[in-house]
Parts: sequence; structure tokens; C-alpha cells
Amino acid sequence: MKINHLLPLKDYSWSGNTKESIILHTTLGTNYSGAYNTLKLRHLSYHYIVEADGTITELIPITRSAWHSGVKNKPNLRARAFFGADNPNKRSIGISFVRNGESELTQEQRDAGIYLIKEIGKKTKIRYTADNIFCHQDITSYKPYEVQKYREQILTGLFGYRDEADTKERTILQLRIKLLMLQVAMLKKKLGII
Repeated sequence: MKINHLLPLKDYSWSGNTKESIILHTTLGTNYSGAYNTLKLRHLSYHYIVEADGTITELIPITRSAWHSGVKNKPNLRARAFFGADNPNKRSIGISFVRNGESELTQEQRDAGIYLIKEIGKKTKIRYTADNIFCHQDITSYKPYEVQKYREQILTGLFGYRDEADTKERTILQLRIKLLMLQVAMLKKKLGII
């Protein structure tokens, strides 16, 4: 498998990206051209687009931040614990799958997505797991639900791609979630909600 390095959307990115997470998306266009044109029109960007046949195209280098997750809107607890008050765009790599609302990835896209995440991990020296792979709906609640299924398909394929670092990262995330839940409980008590 190979990654096409097109890099045409540099104007819609900015320097600096910690690359510590991956956020999965689905495109608005029904093919690469439609997705690319939509991004240009809306001044948005992804790092990668994966087409139905498994073709991977890089639009922005992972060292730069892309505007792919937009503004946070009712993020779920896991995303709040991971990103806190930070802008997710500055701490993530955006991968979008051309699916046009389909509920599952093609086998070629699934294989390409797994390959891509492993290749990104080799470059960044970061292990991408269930703890740091998100879908757009985790960050912005009204985004398409089908990307949750894409995440499940990718994680199933990455299962076995683990080491002891996964345990440490999971423990840290679990502690951050517990702390956040404790803060919510204390705030509710202070406001007299409990």
C-alpha cells in the first residue's frame, strides 16, 4: 500500500501539532474530488482522505494542524478527559473516509485505514489505540453517527497491535476521567443539584 502525497491544502492548516491522537471523519463529497472541493470551499482540511478503493491521499503533513474537527460542541466524557480545554485540531491527525453516509467502510478502506494508522505510529512513535483514536462525533455531538462504526472497524483491525504502553496510557486516561467525574459531582453538590 502506498500513500499519495498531494499536499494541496497547506493554506488551510497551521504550524504545530502534537499528533497524540487520531480523529476519524467521513467526507461530504461522494468521491475524492468532491471531498477536496468541499474542503476548499469551506476552508477546512484533513491530513488524509481514504477513498472507497483504499487509495490514501495526504493533504497536509502531520507536523501541521488541520482544521478537521472544528469547534468542540458537547464532546463526550472520553473526549473531554483527553483534550480538556485544548483545541483537538492541535493535538490530532484527521483521517476522513469517502463514504457518503454509508454505515461501514469497504474492506479496502478498512485495510488502508489500519495500514495508515500503523505508518503514522511509526513516524510519531505514538501507539494509537482505543484510548486516543476518536471519531468526529466524540468531539462534536451532531456529526454523523456512522463514523462510530468506522472507528469500531479500525479498532477491530488494530486489535493485537499493542504493547505495555497501552496499559500506561489507559490508566492515565481512566484517572483523568475519574477526576473529571469527581469535579462534576462536586460542582453539582455546590449548586445543590444533588
